[in-house]
Amino acid sequence: MDSEKMSYAAILNEASHLLDSEDPKERLRALTEVTEQYNTKEITSTERKLAEQMFRVLMHDAETSVRKALSEHLKSTNVVPKDIILQLVDDVDEVAVPVLKYSEVLDDNDLLEIIKNSDSAEKFLAISNRKVVNENVSDALIDTKQPKVVKNLLQRTAAKISEFSLGKVISTFAENHDVMDSMAQRENLPASVVEKVIKKVGGNMHDLLVKRYGHVMPNISEIVEKSQEAATLKFMGMKSSVSEIKSMVDNMDKTAEIAQNIYENNVELTKTIETLQTSGRLGPISALCMGNLELFAISVARITNVPVANVRKLLHDESGHGLEALYKRAKLPENIFSATKLVVKVINDLDKEIKEKSSVKKTGNELITRLLKAAEDEKRETENLSYFISMIHKHSKMDNK
Repeated sequence: MDSEKMSYAAILNEASHLLDSEDPKERLRALTEVTEQYNTKEITSTERKLAEQMFRVLMHDAETSVRKALSEHLKSTNVVPKDIILQLVDDVDEVAVPVLKYSEVLDDNDLLEIIKNSDSAEKFLAISNRKVVNENVSDALIDTKQPKVVKNLLQRTAAKISEFSLGKVISTFAENHDVMDSMAQRENLPASVVEKVIKKVGGNMHDLLVKRYGHVMPNISEIVEKSQEAATLKFMGMKSSVSEIKSMVDNMDKTAEIAQNIYENNVELTKTIETLQTSGRLGPISALCMGNLELFAISVARITNVPVANVRKLLHDESGHGLEALYKRAKLPENIFSATKLVVKVINDLDKEIKEKSSVKKTGNELITRLLKAAEDEKRETENLSYFISMIHKHSKMDNK
């Protein structure tokens, strides 16, 4: 058949004769010719119905290769009747997968019913690879308890997964390294989920963190081995890029549990952070000594119960009144306020410069140099600035080990 010279009616007519052929190749040829023009607007409603009748014949073809070809040809069309797609879905995996992965004829209710009535990991995997996977479908896929499916779901940014469903993943797959590694790699995890992952995976945290942050933290293995609390901080992104930290914090701000203040309603995570503060590993001042203004904002937000977005705004208030108000509310040491104010300003300026010039790097030495120059420009001695310089130097040495 030469489809370019024949009308669609003629193609259908000749294809109908080929359907009775004993040669699968002839039936495949008929299928190809019919489907090529099926999705165009030029064919009539009668021609479309005739084509669909042929599809219904072909979807019962004895040859799997013919039925698979039909699925491949119909996976991208939105006008084919749903009963044809559902029949293909009910077939063996290699026939079902193309339409399960791509067909927009299937809605969430169809997908939920398919998941409910199937035990095929390949079909579940195809659904997890759809262009969009909504939360109810993700939840149903997680309930299949298929590691390969859940791992793939976690790796897909197009898959929407609720906090509740993520909790189920942790409960079910805490001992599965591959699944938990995919969980750790997933962007924008809610704070409560981060805490649960850390609590559940225990000894596996070393591998998870090395994989996630090893490229930016060469000494992470040593840090993790020294302290599980330190591992908690690394997982939270304490030494990640500013954009990664902001992304995580912004996401935490949006979660229902901590909409008004960071961690406040998450008791276990709050306890963890308080332990870290007591041990001197975390806190507003420690964050500044690491040159990390974002972590400083997180810490102050938690202490003062002020939303972190508001804390950020106040920190960028050039008058310094916003910082002073936050500082007093957080009940931080009065005798280092003037030094804190100067450090915040210098880090702010350095962060802005880094955005504009890729050649500028935030190192301990660079921060100390700029602090000394800023102090000199102030024309007066900044009380306890030497404390910050000493601590910045100490953190810088730890980072370079």
